[in-house]
Amino acid sequence: MLNQLDNKESIERIATEIKAREIVHLSRFADILNRQLDIVLSKDKVSRLEVAILSLLIVRGGSLTPTQLAKETFRSKHSITRFIASLEKQGFVTRTHARGDLRSVDVEITHDGLVHMENSLGPLDKNWSPVLEALQEEERTVYLKITKKLQKAMLKYISSYRR
Repeated sequence: MLNQLDNKESIERIATEIKAREIVHLSRFADILNRQLDIVLSKDKVSRLEVAILSLLIVRGGSLTPTQLAKETFRSKHSITRFIASLEKQGFVTRTHARGDLRSVDVEITHDGLVHMENSLGPLDKNWSPVLEALQEEERTVYLKITKKLQKAMLKYISSYRR
């Protein structure tokens, strides 16, 4: 009986500690967000990796190397190469040899890829807007600043492990 009581007290103590840790809240939020993204995107047979790659290409000026895409999406070069082939088959990207170096390949977003991204963002916005309505305008601005700052810090931290 004493062991069960000690165990129950330990569970309560550790549960209190876990509930107070920011990383647990952030991790849970990420799980919920990723699940919601999967649900919304799957309706149009779109994946998070597809959105990530096409978004990266757009915000980085339209073109990146497979190595850059692998690094930015935390995937292996092999899996990115397979995924790029799939996007190319759909007409969303093209692969071209870099000027002056036939060994180097650039992945460029196509007009169809841009249109596809615009069409994919609509449902994402529609499903995200009701969630953001829980925040006042000033809170949304702060939320955006904080998430950008955390993302930058996390990427810097992760990059130290890749060396």
